Amino acid sequence: MTSSNTVQTETFKHARPLDVHTWSEYPEVNTFVNQLFDLISSFEGNKNIGKKLVKVILLDLYVASSSDPNLKIMFSRPLKKKSVIAF
Repeated sequence: MTSSNTVQTETFKHARPLDVHTWSEYPEVNTFVNQLFDLISSFEGNKNIGKKLVKVILLDLYVASSSDPNLKIMFSRPLKKKSVIAF
């Protein structure tokens, strides 16, 4: 196994899949997500769906980092690109 494969394997050992059911109705969260989404000028597509996706990702990153600051979040991508991304 190469060095980069070893690092990638170790990264995924301390990771979990993105929880797409993470949600919040707190006004502070909605304000933060709206402000951040307004800063993302390169977004294309349905803005309501995009804003919901940003909210889910941000909230799940917050939940993960609250439980373990070193925990990574993974999600799958189309086969044309890398199959799993962790952040």
